[in-house]
Amino acid sequence: MLTEIAVDPASIATVAVTGQTLTLSEVVAVARHRARIRLDPQAARRVAQSRTTVESLVQSGQKVYGLTTGFGSLRDVAIPASEVRLLQHNLVRSHAAGVGEPLGEDIVRAMMLLRLNTLAAGYSGIRVETLERIVTLLNADVFPWVPSRGSVGASGDLAPLAHLALVVIGDAAGRICSQDAPSAPLRQGSYRDRPRFEHFVDLSPGVLEHACGLEAYELDAKEGLALTNGTQLMTALGALALFDVLTAFEASVAGAAASLEAIKGCMRAFDPRVAQLRRMVEQGQVAAWLNLLMGGSTIISGRAYLPYLNRVRSHITGVMASGPPHSVADTLTAAEAQCTIALDVAGRGESPGDNVREISRLLAQAMGEMASTGMDRERAILAPALAAVEAVAPSSPRVQDDYSFRCTPQVLGSALWVVRTALQRISNELNAVTDNPLVFPGELGENSVVSGGNFHGQPISMAMDMAAMAASEIASISERRSAKLLDSTFNYGLPAHLVPRSGLNSGFMLAQYTAAALVSESKLLSHPASVDSIPTCESTEDHVSMGPLAGLKLHRVVENTEHVVAIELLLACQALDMWQPLRPGRGVEAVRRLVRESGIPFVEHDVPLYPLMEGCVALIRNRSIHYALQRTMS
Repeated sequence: MLTEIAVDPASIATVAVTGQTLTLSEVVAVARHRARIRLDPQAARRVAQSRTTVESLVQSGQKVYGLTTGFGSLRDVAIPASEVRLLQHNLVRSHAAGVGEPLGEDIVRAMMLLRLNTLAAGYSGIRVETLERIVTLLNADVFPWVPSRGSVGASGDLAPLAHLALVVIGDAAGRICSQDAPSAPLRQGSYRDRPRFEHFVDLSPGVLEHACGLEAYELDAKEGLALTNGTQLMTALGALALFDVLTAFEASVAGAAASLEAIKGCMRAFDPRVAQLRRMVEQGQVAAWLNLLMGGSTIISGRAYLPYLNRVRSHITGVMASGPPHSVADTLTAAEAQCTIALDVAGRGESPGDNVREISRLLAQAMGEMASTGMDRERAILAPALAAVEAVAPSSPRVQDDYSFRCTPQVLGSALWVVRTALQRISNELNAVTDNPLVFPGELGENSVVSGGNFHGQPISMAMDMAAMAASEIASISERRSAKLLDSTFNYGLPAHLVPRSGLNSGFMLAQYTAAALVSESKLLSHPASVDSIPTCESTEDHVSMGPLAGLKLHRVVENTEHVVAIELLLACQALDMWQPLRPGRGVEAVRRLVRESGIPFVEHDVPLYPLMEGCVALIRNRSIHYALQRTMS
């Protein structure tokens, strides 16, 4: 459905790093599918030219920030030429001050690729040999230890990038994942367990050389600053999270369509003229996708009897299991026979009106017989069956549905607009040059090096805050539809909590509790990080972006959203099976079939729900639902 991911990351084997052309698909390919990388020759030439400018400045004795001066509030402290190399090593070592659990391997690989790409643009004054070390680390699948906390997102992601730089230069304080550590695939259908500190080993002599053939390395002028000053952690977080948001968004549209089928929703709300009057492109796209997903549905086009009659038969079966007296049993047997005929008639899309009236008469007779035999408990069980039959009478289509169904295009369309806006910002940042100072080869004198503020993460931080709100809303409306599917006062004949003999069985009751907990957590996490700022470095850096916090929050919100949407898909598929032999639309049926073929069964009685929920979330994360929709709707 979506065109934002033009190329499937799993199909990319090699990425050429040019400093100018990196795409989101390529980031995901390297980060999660271990695509190989190579440094483009033209990029290498630009880097070499930039390096020549740096060396000339050092030799000239000019006072240049970060080359011949200290850093931050120490910018006016002059550094003699004899100590410029030590200055760079001291920067990397002193800035490796992160704390917290290690970042996942996909995030670290994305950081490495993004840092390599921005340096390859040729405005950072680094040596080609230093870049080639990053290429080697990535292609050898070396996984550096990078703590997740410690960056305020201005002057770049200093602490996380410094931990990465320790490994690039082979410093003994650096750490890499041990080859003996528990291994797992990179996000191939489920989140890998987050690594722990003890899974990493320090770079004692020979460790890095054994891992990838690199020996310890000495930095030169400007290189420590070039390796640590930039927005690569927050951009890596944003890129991977937005890829996941888009995948979850597609699944949420499929889930909404499946839920609409399950309640035999009113399709008039998705008339294209409605969106035209709103002047909202994304709303029209979502409405069109819903219509396409439900195209060919015999549930939508058929009468509304089927789930009610299924519910009645379930109640009859429950009462007969208690062994009623002979006369009551005969009446119930006759009612169930009529129910079987009515289900068959309704399954063909015909009106089983006479059968429904006969079922109602027999149930009322059975209730009267039970009153004379003292079967009060059985009467209480059967009473909802009689009410369900009586509810079938108004078989005309509903005028409109509740907001969580009817307003799906407006809500999901708004979320898509926000995600697209954030993605545009992140996509630009993939190829942005974000360190300081910037080196302009070919310029002379003071014009050759310019101190600026491209390291400030505000554009990324605000984009990720926006995306977190969008992802939270995708989950919020999904949870509301899930709650309605389970509610026997609303779901138009489906049994309470979507399980036969509800009461004896709790069915999917607790799945909605989980979804509600996740949605509430996401609402709290959607408070923007980008509006916060704490001055650092003797108040020289007196406004910061908190971009990494925005990114870490966004990842948690996206993870919650994936689970909430998975729960809706699980419930909707359960409900759709209760409409058989009627079938949903082609797109919805493709998703329902995928869920069943993956080993997630129709639930007849209470079972542990977590394996079913995890099975559905895996279908979102490994993009199986995306591929199913692509095949069906292309």
